Amino acid sequence: MKYILPILLLLIISCQPPTTLQINETNNYRAKIDSLALTFKGDRDYVQMAIGIIDGDKIETFFIGDSVNANTLFEIGSITKTFTGITLARLHNAGVLNLQDSIDIFLPDSVQYQKKDFQPVRLWHLTTHTSGMPQIPLNLIFNVKDQTNPYKDYSPADMFDFLPSYSPDNFEKGINYSNYAVGMLGYCIANRESLNIESILRKYVIDDLKMNNTRIQLNENQRQNFITGYTAEGDYQQPWDFTDATSSAGALKSNISDMMIYLKANMQPDNSTLGKAIQKSQKPLFDGGRNQIGCGWFLQEDMIGHDGATYGYNSSMMFDKTKQKGVVVLVNTFDMKKDVNSLAIEMMRKIGAIN
Repeated sequence: MKYILPILLLLIISCQPPTTLQINETNNYRAKIDSLALTFKGDRDYVQMAIGIIDGDKIETFFIGDSVNANTLFEIGSITKTFTGITLARLHNAGVLNLQDSIDIFLPDSVQYQKKDFQPVRLWHLTTHTSGMPQIPLNLIFNVKDQTNPYKDYSPADMFDFLPSYSPDNFEKGINYSNYAVGMLGYCIANRESLNIESILRKYVIDDLKMNNTRIQLNENQRQNFITGYTAEGDYQQPWDFTDATSSAGALKSNISDMMIYLKANMQPDNSTLGKAIQKSQKPLFDGGRNQIGCGWFLQEDMIGHDGATYGYNSSMMFDKTKQKGVVVLVNTFDMKKDVNSLAIEMMRKIGAIN
């Protein structure tokens, strides 16, 4: 347990665009952010990075390392939660479900849990991390079969087994980041739609955006483009596997080409069904003081974003819709001492999004 508990807790750190998105690779920003990326990389030869920037109508990508290009896939970790949040917003807009729905509607009748003042946990609590549910459930921490692939065997049955021990002491008391809660949100949506998580995210977000290389399960060609992940020490890290109890919290893989489509769709949402869901997802549902949160998105003044981490990958996406500036950073390693989210913030500063 010495290994899995601290690293799992670190994971808390954590519109319809044109069919073809033209990406300008002239690297006009390279002089401004090269030093940041190269300093982050240091002398770690195994570190490969894909970076994308949007500034109004200008879209640029560039790469650090000799094994990465526009087609290279990375695990994007908890950025997956924003896809889940947009899906929730779209289903709410369509009247298929409601943010105010109690989770009791979606759970088996045999599953019971404690309620604070008889108030049920609702879907909006799950997407905003305000249910008071734990960051990582104890029956995952203490029963992991493979410490390098912790979510592989955590099933919906395990999720249900833990729920009766949930204590509502922190219910609606603030943002308490919870992979468990967003995993349950995915289960609730999957239950309503009778589809698995990947099919749901594709149906309501990914396929509409023609993000053809954003997947949970990869085909042979995508596996060839999936870059190897490394630990902070430079050791090989196997990809993570997820179940329907955890996929909605962090299972997606993507490349910089697709993530630039996603970034633009979120920065410039239109009035299509998906665009309206994106707009809905970015509206605050809970005010945590310095930070607000919508359907999966963290909101701070004009900044919107989310980051992601697995044992072998780290990612960050953030943008300012008012200034129309945004950044995506994908890296094939996870190092507590080198935070990709901080790197993305510095890049946003370099391109004039942050003073």
